[in-house]
Amino acid sequence: MSIHSKGTTNGRHDAVVHVGTPSPTDKKDWVRSDVHFHGFADMPEVAGKSVQSPNFFCLGYEWNLMMYPRGYNNMESDEDEEQVSVFLKLRSSSCVKVEYGFAIQDFTTKTAGLVEKSGTARTFECGSEAWGYKDFMPRSKCLASLFRGALVIEVRMKPAVNPPLFIPDNPSTFNIIQDLFMDEDYADVVFDVSGGVAKSSKSSPARVYEFYAHKLILRKAAPQLAELCMSDGSEMPLHIEIPNMSPDIFKDLLLYIYGRPIPDFGGKIPHTKEIIEAADKYGVTNLKLEAEAYYVALLTITAENVLEQLLFADSMNCALLKEAVMDFILH
Repeated sequence: MSIHSKGTTNGRHDAVVHVGTPSPTDKKDWVRSDVHFHGFADMPEVAGKSVQSPNFFCLGYEWNLMMYPRGYNNMESDEDEEQVSVFLKLRSSSCVKVEYGFAIQDFTTKTAGLVEKSGTARTFECGSEAWGYKDFMPRSKCLASLFRGALVIEVRMKPAVNPPLFIPDNPSTFNIIQDLFMDEDYADVVFDVSGGVAKSSKSSPARVYEFYAHKLILRKAAPQLAELCMSDGSEMPLHIEIPNMSPDIFKDLLLYIYGRPIPDFGGKIPHTKEIIEAADKYGVTNLKLEAEAYYVALLTITAENVLEQLLFADSMNCALLKEAVMDFILH
């Protein structure tokens, strides 16, 4: 998902969050995903034409739903009335056996839904055929159950074979890099950051802050910062001085490199601007793009600051900011 979706209703959203481990009985319950086919009445008017949903997650696997508004093939239908066909397909690179079923949400009555043909156990394999129902539901019943023009199909699933009560996560998947942030024991480089002279005195040096890091991680995430860490092997860990940068901003840079959230990121223009400069200087491209998006969202361009913002956009190669400035100039 685009970084520009953050902070909007289109940003990534987790609808259900569990705290602790669910009891074993919870694993026997059905889970559901509602798939909305908008404009159902105007969908393809011939048999054999399908409409596919975007991929969605259920039971930890990725799926999509194929719906034939006029039937998979009316010549093969076992029913006299025109039928809607629905099929489920596994998109994850896995093989899983589940029980599944579909229901139509009927928004014209007080019933929770019209359940059709559920409880079938099938083994799904990525790349194999889809499973479902050729004669899922009469088209007339679907047309009578629309919600604001959308046919809402409830996809229900549960594991056909109960898994072990506890399956530990692969630790390499999530937290190894995050846990290495400021890890002194295994660091092979130390950045000494002072930010210039102390604010309390124009003559006395500022306090030096030490930030521990790892060359291999820097090489992948911040190539220009990694270039400063070329060692002659004389000292381990290697100490690198970072001049003219706030320790707070450098810490934010490392937080991002190690996959950790930056506190109050995108909240204030000066802070966001400093992050853009630091990310540009040390080649942390994605951080720069995200900070630029926040910066443009926060910024109010005026006749007094338009030239300043144009020069900043040019110096940092910020295409989004430059576009915003040019729009202001042209309008």
